[in-house]
Amino acid sequence: MVEFDLRGVAGGWEQARYGPPDQVDYVLRADEGALESYDSVHSFLKLYDLARLKTPDHPRFLGFGVREDPGGDSITVEVHGMRVRTTYPELESALAAFLAEVFEALDDQTPGDRREHVEALDDSDEVVAELPELYDRLVGTDSS
Repeated sequence: MVEFDLRGVAGGWEQARYGPPDQVDYVLRADEGALESYDSVHSFLKLYDLARLKTPDHPRFLGFGVREDPGGDSITVEVHGMRVRTTYPELESALAAFLAEVFEALDDQTPGDRREHVEALDDSDEVVAELPELYDRLVGTDSS
């Protein structure tokens, strides 16, 4: 079991567009315990990429350690010293639910139109996922 609980975000899409020091406060819950911490939106999008693509390697610095366990049935994700054993599908599902909450929280803190910021982050070469499509799938197609 792996679950991310959103505690809050600092800044809206404009801040997230540029990465750190944007901040997503969260609690990670797993069979191994719980960890309260914070990371950048960029880190979570990259981790989602890994889960979606089922690979432990990302072309950019991730901030999380990911290792495939012997036998290939599970992975170990290292987050700020905590090791969580999970699977790619379980991690992808947990992150999709979490990112939906993160996106809505960023929307709440972004005055005006968020599209420009989302598209700029998508074009930044930091993430592999198609961010506008991911947003629409997780939150909906309201583009303002």
